[in-house]
Amino acid sequence: MSLSPYIRKNWKLSFNKKNGSIKPKSKIFLTIYRKDQKKKLKDFIPRNISEIPKKYDFIIASQCFKLRSPLTQTVKNVIKPLLSLLNFKGKMFLIYSSGKDFTGSFLKYYYPRNGFYKNSEPKKLISQIKKNIEKDKFKIKLEKLKYTSIIYLSI
Repeated sequence: MSLSPYIRKNWKLSFNKKNGSIKPKSKIFLTIYRKDQKKKLKDFIPRNISEIPKKYDFIIASQCFKLRSPLTQTVKNVIKPLLSLLNFKGKMFLIYSSGKDFTGSFLKYYYPRNGFYKNSEPKKLISQIKKNIEKDKFKIKLEKLKYTSIIYLSI
């Protein structure tokens, strides 16, 4: 089965000319699973958006924000809403590129004035998260890899 027609039909984006942001025109979810597992997963797969769980035990958020956005905006509009979806004892992995890889070199070379990786320092992001969330509620741990940083947040 090809996903292209489904994505083309349902995954439409709107572009805000004023601030340059891109967002989905409508809510959509996509469940991907192996055909031989369908019977086992039948009771867990939401059939419409209203059936999607309100709280989660585990969230992986990879490249979920622009690294040139102000950190206050990133925490307010992306990280806090994701944290609000965690169940008691839930965990979230926030993974993002540091810009110290081929892509970062390429962007810096061809677009030197754009500053794509302005806010790629994880300690500054963690500091901003701590300023904007209940300090006693979440534990935060940082792991820096060669090209990526992972921030673990848990209740």
